Amino acid sequence: MGFIASAASNLIGGLLGKSSKENEAEARFAAGREGAEQVQPFVDTGAGANTAVSDALGQGAPGAQATQFQNFLASTGTQEQLKLGQEAITSSRASRGLLNSGGTLKRLTEFGQGLAKRGFSNFLGNLNRVADRGLGAAQSAATSISQAGQAAAGAASQGADRLQSGLGSAAGSLIRGFSRR
Repeated sequence: MGFIASAASNLIGGLLGKSSKENEAEARFAAGREGAEQVQPFVDTGAGANTAVSDALGQGAPGAQATQFQNFLASTGTQEQLKLGQEAITSSRASRGLLNSGGTLKRLTEFGQGLAKRGFSNFLGNLNRVADRGLGAAQSAATSISQAGQAAAGAASQGADRLQSGLGSAAGSLIRGFSRR
């Protein structure tokens, strides 16, 4: 009955054997998962920045735009720049005796609007750069996971081939064993 043992051995080898490709696939899959975990904070931060941009542009929840405007004012030193600019304009106009003129009010308004426009544009640009880094991190994670999945699929295919070979060898052993009898 040695042919039955040989058939069983071939079948078990087909079922249990691990190839270097499978070991490589497992390692690549683990590396892909680890890579995705490492970039997750950047993905999360980018998603938050993307939400902040949407909120700042009025596309978010009610009240979110006002919150982002306050974040803009607090984060860029805009209030201090506005204060210093207003002081410079009023000092200059006062030294010429024009402090209470309509021209002073016009210059103060133009300065404030220009500062807000440039500052808010920079604020949105900074948020967009953070959102872009998050998108890049998400793309990197997706690539790592995709490559790991491809490696795993290749190993699974190789495992199926080995199983088929094991089944064929087991059947061959059984047939040879029975035909010798």
